[in-house]
Amino acid sequence: MLTPDQFFGKYDGKGIDYDNYYGFQCMDLYRQFVKECLGFPQSPPVEGAVKVWDTYLPEYFNRILNTVEAIPIKGDVIIWSTGVGPYGHIAVCKDGTQTEFTSFDQNWPVGSLCHFQKHNYNNVLGWLRVKTVADATPIPPPPPPTYPDLSSELQECNTRLGGIEIDLSNQKAVILGAKNILYGKGFVWVKLAKLKVLIPND
Repeated sequence: MLTPDQFFGKYDGKGIDYDNYYGFQCMDLYRQFVKECLGFPQSPPVEGAVKVWDTYLPEYFNRILNTVEAIPIKGDVIIWSTGVGPYGHIAVCKDGTQTEFTSFDQNWPVGSLCHFQKHNYNNVLGWLRVKTVADATPIPPPPPPTYPDLSSELQECNTRLGGIEIDLSNQKAVILGAKNILYGKGFVWVKLAKLKVLIPND
């Protein structure tokens, strides 16, 4: 995948016709950016860039409203309303402040190839920002393990071996005649010559 800066450098001064229809449109730049920089599925086909505001894929982006406090960052996909024309507009942010921003545009002004363009926030609906790991829905922890009641097996082991010494405070065990002792969180597993014993460590 390309970084936004690599994408800007690759297409600066060039035209992008992603769908091979209607020439070099702003939607072509957006779709090429999604393909080469993000590797995400494309949002559904639309009649104009403004429609991406409602048809974007929420599993991949957070939608951020244009407010006085909000500032787009590099890689945000900025979307304009029909206040700039019947189809709106879409571009990729390079940087921004509270009063203006620079984006990587195509077909602004009409007929222009890919280039950096300064804008104010007039008619900007907002922008799409790639979701991070922190935005993902947390996975619930697995349920705690359960252990069977093996008191009868322990009694039999006592009888056969003549005694078991268990120290539950530090999860260690000494079993006379044991071949192997394995330690784990919450339990001690003892492998004997003819008997396997799981000792709960509660």
